[in-house]
Amino acid sequence: MKSFVALVAFAGHVTAYPFVLEELVGRDDSSYGRGTYGSGCGNQGPGSGGYTWPGDNGACGWNGYKCPTPKYNSSAQAISQKRGNCGAGNPCTTFDPKDQLVSTSGDYAFKAPTSNQIRGPCPGLNAAANHGYLSRSGVTNNQETVAGLFAAYGMGADIAGALAQLSIEQFGDPVTQQWSIGGPVPNGGVPQNVLTNVGISYSHNNYESDASQTRCDAALLRGDAHSVIVSRFTETYVNRLVIGRGATPGNKRDAGYTLDSFAQDYTCKSQWSIDKNPVYVSNPLAGFVVAPAAFNFIINFMSNHSAENTQGWLSPSVYKSFFAIQGEYPNLRWVKGQERIPNNWYRRPSLTPYNNALLVADLLTQYAAYPESARLGCNNGRTGTYTQGNAASALSELTTGGLVSFIPAVGTPVTQLSGCPGNLYAPKGQDQPY
Repeated sequence: MKSFVALVAFAGHVTAYPFVLEELVGRDDSSYGRGTYGSGCGNQGPGSGGYTWPGDNGACGWNGYKCPTPKYNSSAQAISQKRGNCGAGNPCTTFDPKDQLVSTSGDYAFKAPTSNQIRGPCPGLNAAANHGYLSRSGVTNNQETVAGLFAAYGMGADIAGALAQLSIEQFGDPVTQQWSIGGPVPNGGVPQNVLTNVGISYSHNNYESDASQTRCDAALLRGDAHSVIVSRFTETYVNRLVIGRGATPGNKRDAGYTLDSFAQDYTCKSQWSIDKNPVYVSNPLAGFVVAPAAFNFIINFMSNHSAENTQGWLSPSVYKSFFAIQGEYPNLRWVKGQERIPNNWYRRPSLTPYNNALLVADLLTQYAAYPESARLGCNNGRTGTYTQGNAASALSELTTGGLVSFIPAVGTPVTQLSGCPGNLYAPKGQDQPY
């Protein structure tokens, strides 16, 4: 990985604008955080409707936080808003039901994880394991990752292979070439007889990042960046809906989520971390690339495709299914381990997998439209101390090689920004067998 310049003041903010989507569904701030949770510790067993834990009632809850009005570039925003749900350039132009239908029966029927199986913070990986596209044990390898994520989501081999290799290098077993979707939890959730060398060089923000759409920053919840914060999910669920671009032409009530609305969601969620997390850090790989790309992955990999809408559409019901969210708004609840691929769900075409080139195009489109979302900086141990770095070098590397160019060589730790206290935060994580 190339070196990056030290933090310097960021210049070039563009003018602010009124934050308006095409149309928003009604909201009720008083109902935020009314999912099922309580005052216990993380990883408690299921209650009558979901899992109970303290995240929403403490430092991680949304608690009526108001997103600052984002800054934007008008011409770039127009391009961002015209993207379909298949990536920049709207590449999915055909629909082949035989190719795109993802089986959820037989060998691929949903099975909830057992007590000795591992799941982690990524709903897409969890759903793939729950349906057998990845090993139901939660321990996988490079070959299975590439084949399984292509079959389930149409993920390109370049992206899947790069992410698997990073996982193996940073917290997997370099001997067996295995890694756990439960994440880097040495002596925690990964059975040591399976991954004997797990956790060899892990620290927070090597792979997972702050500013998740639905999870807490690890430093704010004793290392738990796995559990869903229901109020964070609810904020996105309600406020990032776009009306009138659904799968049924002309039906204005056919609401869903788009790459542009999630680009704005990432801008908001990362600002929340800056405002709330004293050791927030966004480094070149985990923060600048992986964190915003994860928001794009949700749209590109979870949207349901059809003959009427070849680009795909992510409805609220499909969004909830992949994130193991049950109930109706405002009474949403997270039911741990229940991430599902919906029945009768069609992925992106095999001819247009989501690859490194599309990942780069989506991020560059987002950064041009919403410059503040190009986070490369950190808080210096207190909120209100955020310093934005010079993103020019990172943008150059992203443009040249995309995600693949950020993956460190074998045995090399992920590059961290200098002078960021968050670099030193190294949670062991919580046990993740379900």
